[in-house]
Amino acid sequence: MTAAYRELIARLDELEASASFTAVSVTLRPHLGDVLNWGAGGDAIGLAQQFMRATASRPESIYGALLVRAVAGFERFARLLVDDAAKRTAARCKKYSDIKEHVRNRHTVLTGRLLGSIEEPRDYQTVDVRQLAQNLASCLSESPSFRINTSAFASVVFNGSPRAIEKALTNLDIDNWWDAIGGTSKLQKLWARRVPAIQVGRPASAWTKSARAAIRLPMPVMTISL
Repeated sequence: MTAAYRELIARLDELEASASFTAVSVTLRPHLGDVLNWGAGGDAIGLAQQFMRATASRPESIYGALLVRAVAGFERFARLLVDDAAKRTAARCKKYSDIKEHVRNRHTVLTGRLLGSIEEPRDYQTVDVRQLAQNLASCLSESPSFRINTSAFASVVFNGSPRAIEKALTNLDIDNWWDAIGGTSKLQKLWARRVPAIQVGRPASAWTKSARAAIRLPMPVMTISL
């Protein structure tokens, strides 16, 4: 289990706990008067009465905020995965010229774009100009001590859409990965449970269209349905 995945699971567990607390609170509020000891007095009774009178509050507003946090957590997870993929790509090569030309070209272009964003960086970006420049300068053809700017590849994931993730992975010359996702037995069972017409056991290639279509649902719909 990667660090990115562990972080995502921790965030989702926290959000699930918050959603469960909200659901219990909404269910408890109309019944609270039946279980309170009204003769106890003190501040607790006053707080309970305020809670019971807060009928204008809608749980949807809380769930909406939790959904936004879930989407943001997934975006961060995707960026960390791309960053890790870039590190692994570089680690497999003894010198910079061993990296595929396409990836080297994208590295130069994406580093330039990241440097060009220093005046208006995205909220999730921390642009270290000196480090980016030093790393780029180390990327000489025969250099065995090169350091690529993995953050430049990760910066392409500015949202959690499949298009953004596909583009980020294509920059690293990683393609044809949908079949690998579609061939995952756990994912197949999930699709089959949510969409009865889908049958477990289909060839991996047959799942690609289903997986793409499901992931391309609007993010709030996709998150709620899963």
